[in-house]
Formats: sequence, structure tokens, C-alpha cells
Amino acid sequence: MATIRPEAPADSPTITGLLEACFPTQAESQLVTALRRAGRLSLSLVAAEQGQVVGHVAFSPVSTAAGHSGTGLAPLAVAPGQRRQGIGAQLVRAGLEA
Repeated sequence: MATIRPEAPADSPTITGLLEACFPTQAESQLVTALRRAGRLSLSLVAAEQGQVVGHVAFSPVSTAAGHSGTGLAPLAVAPGQRRQGIGAQLVRAGLEA
């Protein structure tokens, strides 16, 4: 079972690499970087196994044109070699419970 913890400043490059390994474009890594720089990440969690970051989830404020607001969950990423072990579910659960 992975250890879930808040993102640390030193995790940023690893998170970027993970997102770029998990998605076909850099859109997700650019989104997280932009949210981080703007101070708009409500919560950013990593999953670590044996000291290595193997998963990440970001939560940030969202709003609709109709004026509704809430918290969005995106992106969620788990390293390709670590999938189907419940790490993504752990990240989501930890974020919802935070």
C-alpha cells in the first residue's frame, strides 16, 4: 500500500515527469504547474512507495458559467508500472477525506 502525503516543493519535477509519462500531451503537467504558480491548488497529494512518487492527484477550485462553484479533481495519475493496485483510489479517497 502506498503512502499518501501532501506534495512537497521538491516533488514538483517528479510530478511533472509522472504526468508527462501518463498523458499523451503536456496539457496536464502544464495545468498543474499553472495552478501551483497561481496558488490555486486546493490540495495536491502524492502516493509514494519506497520513497518514490508513483501517483499524484490535484484538487482545485472550479466554477461554471451559471455561477456554480466547487472543487475539481484533475488530473489523477499513477505510474504505468504501478497501476491496478488501488493507488488511484487511495489518492482520491485521501483527497475527499482531507
